[in-house]
Amino acid sequence: MAQERELKLLTFAHFVPSSDDELQRQLEEFGKQAGVKVRMDKVAHLQIPAVLASEVQGQKGHDVIGLSRFAMPNLYAKHLVKLDDLVEKIGRENGGLVNKEVGKGGDGQYRGVPWFYVSFPIAVRTDLLAELGEELPDTWDDVHRLGKLLK
Repeated sequence: MAQERELKLLTFAHFVPSSDDELQRQLEEFGKQAGVKVRMDKVAHLQIPAVLASEVQGQKGHDVIGLSRFAMPNLYAKHLVKLDDLVEKIGRENGGLVNKEVGKGGDGQYRGVPWFYVSFPIAVRTDLLAELGEELPDTWDDVHRLGKLLK
């Protein structure tokens, strides 16, 4: 008899509980589509590094891990799957990446997928853009390019 497949996700307990509810909903939807059992384990964000260290030491644990600035992929690059193709595909399909270094291990390869970005309003002096013959930026690559020109 075949063993039931299970995908285990470790993430931080979000300070907005409805965010955890939505993530659980998405995980369950994925499980149905992929035909796998899913499990989401949540811990306080400051506990993630300790849990990761334990899982790396024991060579067992979760399949997908929500990394953050407290537990960056570069610390665990040797224990994480290379995700360059996936990250590049996501970037192409969604107008680029906010920061092309986020998610890279020390070897320069993506070991994590940027999961979300907290947006912020941006103020742009349109008169300076007009002097350069430029339009408002449409992508983060445009923001970076224009930032260099305006520097």
